[in-house]
Amino acid sequence: MGVELAEHFNLASHFLDAPAALHAERTAIVGDPREVTYGELAALANRAGNALLSQGVSRGDRVLLALPDSAEFVAAFFGAAKIGAIAVPVNPFARSSDYIHYLENSEPRAAIVHSESLAEFLPASSVRPQIPIVVVGEQKIDSHGVSFAKWSAWTVAASEQLSAADTSPSDPAFMLSAAEARPKPRCIATRTRWSPAEITRKTFLV
Repeated sequence: MGVELAEHFNLASHFLDAPAALHAERTAIVGDPREVTYGELAALANRAGNALLSQGVSRGDRVLLALPDSAEFVAAFFGAAKIGAIAVPVNPFARSSDYIHYLENSEPRAAIVHSESLAEFLPASSVRPQIPIVVVGEQKIDSHGVSFAKWSAWTVAASEQLSAADTSPSDPAFMLSAAEARPKPRCIATRTRWSPAEITRKTFLV
């Protein structure tokens, strides 16, 4: 028997803000370049959410994430969720042709991309030339005139304080690619109508 979620439910508040309030110093992510605590991760997610808002991203908008598993990925994912936007995590090792389909199918309002993915992502970005791009990582690459913000400066300039959007369990939470099942990648919206235990099994916070 599933656990009923409250009428008002925000994914970021439940899975990041709540544990950060209880044990801010506890480790949330283990990996390179260092461990990240719940308090640090919640603050970074708030910065990402505020930075997305400053770019015009609002509730219901999609944010494409081409990032490997990392603190930046988690912060971007929950930062989008906290403002009611819909994260669209995609394969950061995809080809340009795949990115074209991701962009056309999900129609994101913004994209956060790792620097190692830029060589394949930038040629595809021309299908939505108006979207702002944020780059995580330090690898240098010819941008071919495409402008983008750097994650470090983008988040530092934003506030650590952010109120959660008044979302509900029936609101779309994120979109997942179904590329492996189709000739061309497609994205499928996923709602938060799961029990907390079911959602926990789908996250990788420790």
